[in-house]
Amino acid sequence: MDRTLSVSLDRLTELLTDGEECRRWLTGLGVRDSTRGRGDLLDLAARAPDRARLARLAGQFEAFLPGCSDPGMALTNFERFVAASRSPAETATVLAAHPRTTEILLQIMSTSQTFSELLIKNPSLLEWLRGGAARRDGDLMLGELWEEMSGFEREDDQKRVIREFHAREMLRMGDYDSM
Repeated sequence: MDRTLSVSLDRLTELLTDGEECRRWLTGLGVRDSTRGRGDLLDLAARAPDRARLARLAGQFEAFLPGCSDPGMALTNFERFVAASRSPAETATVLAAHPRTTEILLQIMSTSQTFSELLIKNPSLLEWLRGGAARRDGDLMLGELWEEMSGFEREDDQKRVIREFHAREMLRMGDYDSM
């Protein structure tokens, strides 16, 4: 997607300062609980203080939220994802610069709370998905899991590796199915 999606800085300021206008805007995007949605937007603004990047995210919301099955759920999970990342401002910057990633993330977060929670618990999985989590055969997957587990002797560590591997594979399948 080559086009730049953004709202003007004046419009962003209006959305952040005028509660009623923000709620109208969010309702127009399909967000049913516009009061909660406004809270999500304000929380994003606090975590991503660069207004130009936030304006780009708002433009992406205008473009993508209306196409989501549950725009409010998508916005809330999106905000939770950004908040859970190691560097919320950096995560917002990456998403603002990659509209297709934001679009896919919003779609996943509007359709599956399970996949949303996987991403929120481990935000680095987004980079793994962006890197091309392609379909793989079973033998290759088992070989990769075995290799990851072989670095650990303790049963607890091996169980953790299996849980992380399972989460990645579930997310990869969900992403593949949503395409």
